[in-house]
Amino acid sequence: RSYEIGMRGLFLGLVSYSVALFQADVTDELVSYGIANSRRRFFRNAGGARHRGAEVGVRARLPAGLDLVAAYTFADYRYVSYRLVSVNTAVSPPDTAVHVLDGRAIPGIPDHWLHLTLAVGPGRARGEGRGEREGAWAEVEETYSGGYFVNDTLSLRADPWWKTDIRIGWDGFVGRTRFGPFVGFDNVFNRRYVGSVVINDAGGRYFEPAPGRNVYIGFSLGAGR
Repeated sequence: RSYEIGMRGLFLGLVSYSVALFQADVTDELVSYGIANSRRRFFRNAGGARHRGAEVGVRARLPAGLDLVAAYTFADYRYVSYRLVSVNTAVSPPDTAVHVLDGRAIPGIPDHWLHLTLAVGPGRARGEGRGEREGAWAEVEETYSGGYFVNDTLSLRADPWWKTDIRIGWDGFVGRTRFGPFVGFDNVFNRRYVGSVVINDAGGRYFEPAPGRNVYIGFSLGAGR
């Protein structure tokens, strides 16, 4: 069962916003895990889980060609009923333990997520599409992720992180062909953070690092005006 309530609106003709609250009651939540000496993923069922959260989106079209977009998510995902049986085969006889995980956070899900984009360029404050604009433009993106656990027993946690990305480009026409070259700089401040995790993996193989500072270039082409 799932429930959601929300609202959206426009303030002063410049700031649009949307807000949503949600809850989903899940039966037999799928839980992934790994085992030693194997890269395959396996799955088991938790008795039940509850997903609660809120989502907020804001876009402000500002003077001087500025466009600000913000998206925020709060997530409170927890097991309602979950008994995990673990077996330690490294000892003799094997040791069996039952973990009662009712009410614990579901691993792999950050409690806070924030994404901000500030863009400047011709037509951006009017909300024009890239194919309708001509001239130089730039975008700065900030992304924040809250920390989260990486296994069901909550013994290890991924740290929160920030990162900054920048893109610079030009949109215009070469003859009757739309042309848009751009250059991007990812992770500008070369922050070290966890890009993704492998939930409940064996042997502590949880963390996958994100790329450091990197640069890319590209262009877009389109026909006609």
